[in-house]
Amino acid sequence: MTRFTPMYCCNSSTASLAASPASLHPSMASTSVRPARNEVGREESVTCVLLKFADSSLKPTTPSGRPVDWWDMTAHTPAAVLWDMDGTLVETEQYWITAQSGILERYGLPPLTPEQDLSLVGSSLPVAAKLFKSLGVPLSHDEIITTISEEVIELVEGGLTLRPGVKNLLKDLAENDVPTAIVTNSTHDLVRAVLPHLEGHEFDHIVTTEDVTHGKPHPEGYLLAATRLGVSIRESIVLEDSVNGLGGAVAAGSVPIGIPFEVNLEPADQYIRLETLEGVGWQDLQSLYAEFRSAAARR
Repeated sequence: MTRFTPMYCCNSSTASLAASPASLHPSMASTSVRPARNEVGREESVTCVLLKFADSSLKPTTPSGRPVDWWDMTAHTPAAVLWDMDGTLVETEQYWITAQSGILERYGLPPLTPEQDLSLVGSSLPVAAKLFKSLGVPLSHDEIITTISEEVIELVEGGLTLRPGVKNLLKDLAENDVPTAIVTNSTHDLVRAVLPHLEGHEFDHIVTTEDVTHGKPHPEGYLLAATRLGVSIRESIVLEDSVNGLGGAVAAGSVPIGIPFEVNLEPADQYIRLETLEGVGWQDLQSLYAEFRSAAARR
């Protein structure tokens, strides 16, 4: 089994979620990724995103209307693994940048500023469409989403790189009959284009932007995936690479694992941070899950 150390925030407690953002730990944060930004482009820690769902009025509910208790951490055996797609399963970030730049060039508009570019990392397609509409793209929101998505699909069909460790982890999960699902802010059509590149792995369910009313960081997608799998979200591991994605995973009540790619993820009590999935297998995920639940119960 691979030996590695999950990273947590060292000097915070559960109570700190309601008090202040988790502290940055430069010694543990990756220096090769960009700072995290939320859906409106402001730099923001993961804990800041989580605070949006800490208020009782914003807590998620199950499809039956029952509130999700995201602090109930008593299970010790994971029942499923839920995957983000863009940036976690596959490297599509450059494809999105190309498509977004292309739509601006097509209408003679200035390129995105670095701040605007960062604001789109991990954001939902409706949020991206709203930004491009505000920049002067003369299309409807739906047309903007379709135009950008179709160009990304064309690029994906030309070739795609899996994130490190993904191929072997998917194989290990399949061999151990672990239920899996994709939960993404992208479209069904884009997922269909990506699937052939995933070495034949068959996901039990797929949740896309068309399936939910609210994209990440809202927990709706992850709650829906767990419901479709017939498992408790509290007994599910979520693999994510973005602030928005982790916000949804934590708010849903899962065991979130953040693997930074294009945005920095500072260590925090609310999730596990790994530098890579390289060498990580099902046995490792079970150990991380048990450790996380035990640590949360002690807090």
